[in-house]
Amino acid sequence: MKIVQMLLFILVISIMIISCSSKGSNYIGKWQNVTKHSDIIEITKNGDNYLVKDRRDQATAILTDAGLEIKAPLVGTIVITYIENKDCILVPGLEGNQEYKRIQ
Repeated sequence: MKIVQMLLFILVISIMIISCSSKGSNYIGKWQNVTKHSDIIEITKNGDNYLVKDRRDQATAILTDAGLEIKAPLVGTIVITYIENKDCILVPGLEGNQEYKRIQ
């Protein structure tokens, strides 16, 4: 009986840990453009926000239902979208959405 109680306890704790993991954690890491391999983006957690960096710039992003949103002064809002089944992100650019694969 104690073994069954212990297994149920472990199951409940596991479910709680999984359900409490941050939705935005999928974005964290280094990402490489699938067509332009020198184009790398790094996304890190910065308090309640996220920091998105490339070789030249960095910007603060917030997590919304649409994805990571960056308020850009000249172009408006940029939304980075995570695609779970491919473990990639889509980043809008001048030539349409650019796909980035996780490298770290």
